[in-house]
Amino acid sequence: MKDDAYGFDQSSPVVSEVVVGLFTHLTNAKDAIRDLSRAGFDASQVNVAYALSGAHDDVANAEHTIAWKLRDSFRRDLHIRGAEQVSGEAGKVHPNQLSPYTEVDLRTALSEIGVAPERVTLLQNEIGDGVLLLVKSGGHSEKAHEIMERNQGTIRTDTALEVAPK
Repeated sequence: MKDDAYGFDQSSPVVSEVVVGLFTHLTNAKDAIRDLSRAGFDASQVNVAYALSGAHDDVANAEHTIAWKLRDSFRRDLHIRGAEQVSGEAGKVHPNQLSPYTEVDLRTALSEIGVAPERVTLLQNEIGDGVLLLVKSGGHSEKAHEIMERNQGTIRTDTALEVAPK
C-alpha cells in the first residue's frame, strides 16, 4: 500500500518500526531529538506531535536539561578533537542548519494509519502540554527506544499505534 502523507506505509511493516515516546517536558523532548539526530535519525524519521496544533510551546524553543548538557559536555571531551573543542564549534547548532524533526498533526498522523479516534483523544489528554515523538526507526527501534527512555520519555508505542478493529 502507498505511504500516507506522513511516510507511514499502511501495510504495517513500517508502522511496526515506529517507536512512540511521550514527553511531558519539552526540554526532555529536545534532548531526545538531539540525541536521535546524533544517532543518525533524520528529520523525516523524527516526527513531533503536540496535543493541540497551534496551542503549545515549541520544542525548538526549549532549553536542554542540565543532565543533557553535562552528558553532552562529557561526550565532547571524550570524542571531539582538541581544535574543535578550543574553537567552541563542537556541539553548536548553526542557524542555517535544518530542523532535526518534522512537526505533524497528531490526529491526522494517527488517523491515517488506522488508530481509532477515541485512542487519539486519549493520547491528546495524556500529552497535555508535552509532546509525542514518533520515530520511524528503520530497523533501529532498540536504539530509538533507548534514547527516548534515557531522556525521560515514556514509551507509548502500543498505546499510540493500536489500530481500530475492523
